Amino acid sequence: MRPSSVLVTVLVVLTLFGGLAPPIAEPVSAEPVKPTQIHIDTFTDGSVELIGLADQFANLEAELLIPAGSQVLQASLNVSRVRYEVTDIPLDATPKAMWCGDLDHDRFYDDIIIGYQEEGRVDVLILEEDPLRLVTQWSMDVPDVMAVIVDDLDRDNDKDIIVASGSEGKVYVFEALTFFTFADPVIIPVGPRPSALVAQDLNPDFKRDIVVANTGGSSITILQGRGDMTFYPKRVEVGRGPSAVSVWDMDEDYDNDLVIAESRNDTISIMYNEGNGNFSNTTTLATGPGLVDVDVRRVNGDSLADITAICAGDDRIYVFTQRSDGSFETSEVLEVGRAPRDVRGLHINRADDNNMDLVAACSGSDNLTIYLAGGDLRHTIPLDVPVAGRPVAVGFLRGGLNEDDALLALCQMPPTLSIALPRNLADDIELGFGPGGRENVQDLPRGSEGGRFDLISGLTNYIERHKSEARFGELVVHLEARASNPGWLRLHDLEVWVKINRPPRADAGRNVTVLVGEPAELNGSTSYDPDGGFIEFLWLLPGDVNPSHMDRVSLHVFNEPGTYMILLVVVDPWGLQDQDVTYVRVNAPPVAKGTVPASVNALEPTRLSAHLSEDPDGSIVDYIWDYSQGVVHGRTVDVIFTGEGTWNVTLEVVDDQGARTLATWQVEVLPSRVPLRDPAEHIPADQGEVPGAGAIGCAMALICGAGLAGIHRRRRN
Repeated sequence: MRPSSVLVTVLVVLTLFGGLAPPIAEPVSAEPVKPTQIHIDTFTDGSVELIGLADQFANLEAELLIPAGSQVLQASLNVSRVRYEVTDIPLDATPKAMWCGDLDHDRFYDDIIIGYQEEGRVDVLILEEDPLRLVTQWSMDVPDVMAVIVDDLDRDNDKDIIVASGSEGKVYVFEALTFFTFADPVIIPVGPRPSALVAQDLNPDFKRDIVVANTGGSSITILQGRGDMTFYPKRVEVGRGPSAVSVWDMDEDYDNDLVIAESRNDTISIMYNEGNGNFSNTTTLATGPGLVDVDVRRVNGDSLADITAICAGDDRIYVFTQRSDGSFETSEVLEVGRAPRDVRGLHINRADDNNMDLVAACSGSDNLTIYLAGGDLRHTIPLDVPVAGRPVAVGFLRGGLNEDDALLALCQMPPTLSIALPRNLADDIELGFGPGGRENVQDLPRGSEGGRFDLISGLTNYIERHKSEARFGELVVHLEARASNPGWLRLHDLEVWVKINRPPRADAGRNVTVLVGEPAELNGSTSYDPDGGFIEFLWLLPGDVNPSHMDRVSLHVFNEPGTYMILLVVVDPWGLQDQDVTYVRVNAPPVAKGTVPASVNALEPTRLSAHLSEDPDGSIVDYIWDYSQGVVHGRTVDVIFTGEGTWNVTLEVVDDQGARTLATWQVEVLPSRVPLRDPAEHIPADQGEVPGAGAIGCAMALICGAGLAGIHRRRRN
């Protein structure tokens, strides 16, 4: 067999037999682990905000789940007073437009009209209480609904419904026959993609006119009313993409002027009425990007009309206040939620003041952003009212004190009408950690709508004080907000960054082999904590429920042979753990037994046999005989003692794990029974001198001559 073939065969055999051996526990790499930061922005229950009542009987409680032992890098939380409790009413289709108010003249602002763009339908509904629900009173078909308004167009004291159809470029006018029945629509072509409507007398002839913003082009259509549900359309060119229109007497000449949002120009155009329904002397105001809506109200408390615009491109409200000379200045720029779609000037808290507040529906952040006007009539008090997803329109239901107390948000994802009802306002608000919120307490300034609390110090202290409460590497951090003056609170915008505590690294050491009854060293010295903390060692032997040893290096004696898997668990102060295994091979030593004669004669062969030797858990691989006059190997050997006396004979057996056992005998060596010479042999005496070299040469010559003569005679015969 070639050497290369032998090598391959040996490798295959070693591989096969090696697979039967217990696995070797490889040591864990001691390379440092890079620090890891994690971001926590939800509470333990998975919510992004918590809303609830805080009074003398109960606090608003929250919990954070923090990796045990984390180092706090950044931590903050917003706490706000909640002015509204939001109730969501599901809708059966995705809504697009809404009107709300008193349609049936019952002096209750509980009538709502909702237009569904994809369904091509407009529903007239009543909002009922106990339970809160919508009841449909009438439905009408209008393709691609973009906007809906209500006004008395024929002066019969019944409110008619006007709907813009975007895809058809038409306006549908439904005459009210009774409170909740309507005639077939009067359909009037207007411009491309109409998406905003307003009704007012522009001529003035005491007959309602309709202004339509044709967003798909650069025009508005004025439908001059004749008072009999017929209209005379007139197209007026404006800037690109008119998306909203308002009517107001801007110059106080008793004629209604037009304020138009030009979405693709990012400008507001004010078109002044000449007194006959014709418009001239346009004033242009620049806004932010993505202008979507305008509203005209007396915002700053004087007698002059101001303009509020909202831009989806930069998520801002722009307030343009009018000077006494008719010019405008940008007096306020207010941040709102993402992707705003609608803005209204409303008296949110008329019971407290008579100032004009601002409300925006923000479809990108699923909320209503409200700015309350302060004592200086500037909008310095922001409120955030979370609603269902993607609000596209905002409305209100007027209360008994004539305040716009109930807010409505028309939401698309999921299709929902969110109703925000006012609540009592909490005050004397505190936030703290632990049960009762008594640790690291912080105060919110009295009268504040909300504020952002820095949690770094409190959270760090809480983690350190409560580290014994950590379970499975995580610590529950308890927060409580309370109010001495009861009211509703909201916890939101949680922002926590922590550097996590890394788990320890366990290394149970290399596999060891010991004899039965001999201490086996369990060595976890190379285990470590990458964060440099103290770690606890737990050695678990087969059958253990609790650890048998808890030292970094421990000794254990096994009384039975076998291969034992030992588990090492290391735990850091925060409860994070790691584990590793090592194997202990407990070897039973071989038994040395031999057959050795008690006495032998010198110079005679003597047989030594170890055939009675055995290994309880393996095999014997070597037999070593030391008979004091030499060392030989073999299970059965023959030796010769040459000297008389008493000699020690030692047998050492070695098993397949290297264990050795000795057995010793004493052998008496008697005189030899074999003489060195035969007694009859006679040694001749000395006969003279030894012949010299010449004599020897002559003798050799004679012998050779005699031999040659003999050979010659045989040939001749």
